[in-house]
Amino acid sequence: MPQKRIARTCALTLFSLLLVPILGCSAVVSETDAVGTYKANPDWGTSTLILAKDHSFEQTVHLNTGQSRTLHGMWRINNNPGNPPYTTINLTPFFKVTHDKQVDYTLASSCSIYHVPFGGVNIAADPNYGIAFRK
Repeated sequence: MPQKRIARTCALTLFSLLLVPILGCSAVVSETDAVGTYKANPDWGTSTLILAKDHSFEQTVHLNTGQSRTLHGMWRINNNPGNPPYTTINLTPFFKVTHDKQVDYTLASSCSIYHVPFGGVNIAADPNYGIAFRK
């Protein structure tokens, strides 16, 4: 009888340890979590976004035609209360990365930024088409 209890406890513990990273994902992203290199892959090319600790960033867009453009700007995290709470990131200036726009310059952009299961962080670029910057 005690062996079954020990086996059941071990199984529940292992199951819990496996589910915590999946179900315990948070929509709230800290500045430390946000720092890093992200890449988006729309049909027309790629875009790389590098967020630095000092809140500066570099964004490079490479078109399938061989052309590329780079810009530098500043980023800021906004944690928004709510149920559930969520985080956005402001990027100033920014090249919008959507399914149909190539190198669309804008003075400022606010995007959702969130944790994904099994680690990593995404920044939504064109969520209706599943395009996101992935870290």
